[in-house]
Amino acid sequence: MINKLRKWPVVLEVLTVLAVAAVPAHAGVPLSSLIPAGSVTSGNLTFSNFFYSSTGDMPAATGVNVNVIPGGIEFQGAFLSLPGDSSDAFISYTVTVNSGTGATGASMSGNPAIIGGTGSMSVTDTFTPSDPATMSIFSDVPGSTVNSNSVTFAGPLLTFDAQKDIEGVGGPLTNGGGIASLSFVDQTYGGTVPEPTSILLMGFGAVGLVGYAWRKR
Repeated sequence: MINKLRKWPVVLEVLTVLAVAAVPAHAGVPLSSLIPAGSVTSGNLTFSNFFYSSTGDMPAATGVNVNVIPGGIEFQGAFLSLPGDSSDAFISYTVTVNSGTGATGASMSGNPAIIGGTGSMSVTDTFTPSDPATMSIFSDVPGSTVNSNSVTFAGPLLTFDAQKDIEGVGGPLTNGGGIASLSFVDQTYGGTVPEPTSILLMGFGAVGLVGYAWRKR
């Protein structure tokens, strides 16, 4: 690792940029503090049973922050793979919908990028049970970049497992090399369908607003 930093001074700059980008904009907790029995809550969603493993240049669990965002969670860290390396990080957790009739789908966004040459960085999510459903974001050079994606579940789910595989491949040394990088990935779960009673109350509220507007005329 030290030899690579000496040979590619640009790596120091990249690490600095990723470290700054990985500083949470709001309160977060180290992923290591959630393993094996910790949990976080976002609205009516609880995230628990966290697991993490990494190879190559990917950060340790202590170097990954978990932030609560509306409708989901965010993972922040210096996920990267240096020139000539292949690196992988694996995150899994359980999602529980505490009210309503279940989650109907998921969305993901992040900033996969290749710096200074060729390479590949991808994030693939798999959800079970749901066929299983999968989605991914990636940056391939040469190739294309997809920074966001979404998937619809086979049906509403009250509890399910999510597996996130972050794979980076740095460009070959014989071709100038490239650094595969990612500093954050957001995961949200849409369509948490309200219970019928909640829908009914929402309907009463809408009727009340219409009546109020009519009386104001």
